[in-house]
Amino acid sequence: MRYIIVTTCGTSSITNGAPGDLQVFLRNTANTREKDLSPEEEAVIDDRLEKKRQELKFCPENNLRSFCAELNGLLGILNDIGRKSAPELHFILHTDTYQGEKVASLLADWCSEKGIRSQAVLVQSLNTKNLSDFKDGISRLIEWCHDTLPGYRDSGHGIIFNLVGGFKSLQGYMQTIGMIFADESVYVFEGERELLRIPRLPLDLDSSCRSVMHDNLLLFRRLSSVSPAVPEAKCAGLPETFFYCFGGECELSPWGKILWEKFRETVYREKLLASPSDSLRFGEKLKKQVETLDPSLTDRVNRKIDELSRFLEKSEKKDSLSFKLLQGNPVPGCTHEFYLWSDKDAARGFGYYDNGVFVFDQMRSHL
Repeated sequence: MRYIIVTTCGTSSITNGAPGDLQVFLRNTANTREKDLSPEEEAVIDDRLEKKRQELKFCPENNLRSFCAELNGLLGILNDIGRKSAPELHFILHTDTYQGEKVASLLADWCSEKGIRSQAVLVQSLNTKNLSDFKDGISRLIEWCHDTLPGYRDSGHGIIFNLVGGFKSLQGYMQTIGMIFADESVYVFEGERELLRIPRLPLDLDSSCRSVMHDNLLLFRRLSSVSPAVPEAKCAGLPETFFYCFGGECELSPWGKILWEKFRETVYREKLLASPSDSLRFGEKLKKQVETLDPSLTDRVNRKIDELSRFLEKSEKKDSLSFKLLQGNPVPGCTHEFYLWSDKDAARGFGYYDNGVFVFDQMRSHL
């Protein structure tokens, strides 16, 4: 069995054991980004990091699990699954802070030296300094999990969330996220080394959740992919657990994002869904073409339509979309092309503007 381990990383490895004044300073700057630190503050943190790096380098093997919570969990997992089943890749998720980045780098370097291929992953906006940043960070964390982990599971990997370290406010969300993306989540009791392993619970959306999302499909599509906030009135009467509402606007809550991603896995495979934007409509050729597609490709088309809608409304252009003018006249009647997918038989979408509305007219293999 091959494994992918995802470790949540905090800063206790440099904070614990620090002298009184230094410990206070480190805790007070734990949520500070590099640009907000003075050169003197940065030097203090760097000095502490170097001392801990040397301490870890020469730490006896039987004391490694006591060095920090992250290694306590990681090494406990490795002992359980056996060294011969060392993870194919170990992701270390860290906050968008100076200390978070440096601590994750320290641990990733040590793991890689020990033959545990590791990668530090910055989660943009994730910190516990204020609720607004934290919510945005959780949303980006869910996006990272959705973009990264399913491919590993599809190829036969087991996904383990190591939640022994990291900030307490993050662990509750990670356990919920793990119900979809992980095979198990791992903790330890305080002061213990024995692992507490929580297997993946089958997350089956009940009929009420499915009904809400099906009946409000356009709303959920727009909130998840096109426009992250809508007027609060549009969410009136819907279950509050799906949304955060403030300042007269609503956005999907982290739980709402998880439920939507689970639901979207099914509904996007069924058929070409209605356009989620007034700036986009579909041509008859496209509608007939999608009817012949395999469900997995229908899913791709619907997801790309979300991305295209966001671009048409917000002018947020992604490299994966590559929306551009056609050169010459390779597709009669069409003036623009964009990527649908680049693997398998690479496909492009083609269309034209009609009174300010883009018409997605047809799809073809790459010209």
